[in-house]
Amino acid sequence: MSLRYPIESKTNEKVMRVFENHGGVLRFSEAVRLGVRPGTLREMVEADQLDQLARGLYKLKSTPELSDPDLVIVAAKIPKAVICLVSALNFHHITTHSRGEVDILLPRGSHPPVLDYPPIRVHSAVPSAYELGQEVHHIDGVNVTVTDPEKTLVDCVKHRNDLGKEILLEALRLYRERLPQRLNRLFAYAKTCRVEAILRPYVEAMVHE
Repeated sequence: MSLRYPIESKTNEKVMRVFENHGGVLRFSEAVRLGVRPGTLREMVEADQLDQLARGLYKLKSTPELSDPDLVIVAAKIPKAVICLVSALNFHHITTHSRGEVDILLPRGSHPPVLDYPPIRVHSAVPSAYELGQEVHHIDGVNVTVTDPEKTLVDCVKHRNDLGKEILLEALRLYRERLPQRLNRLFAYAKTCRVEAILRPYVEAMVHE
């Protein structure tokens, strides 16, 4: 019995180093692949050395709080998820609106993901539209894929009836104020996604406001 505590301490220290070497956040499957025993994860959660962010997702307690926990959890749990629509507008700071759900884009035909938290709203697209305009951002040790500002706006045009015109118009105004040099890119995306005829009148009307 006297040897149990030192052995556990050495094991936990090794697991801590594994987490530190991977940004402090790991999925259950990744941790196991890196040699961590499932029982050790449970023990470290009980010992307040790990936080369980969601089912099958762990964070080293000693690392800083997540800067954007909802996006990090979604990206870690659903690797193919691309943050889109209002969630991407928020990420790019081109909206003042927010929704309680994280909008994600997945390839059409993907198995519907199940997530305890945060709530998600799933959208699907054919491969060409899914792959267009993806940006990968390293946040809190996790790669988070987000649609770039132009693809985000094009998607908002396509979903304007669901989002409401107010969100779309505000986002376009903020985009024109902050990224006017990228308008050609926006129209190129709109043409690819077959919404240029819908988008262009909105943008041109703003020029004369």
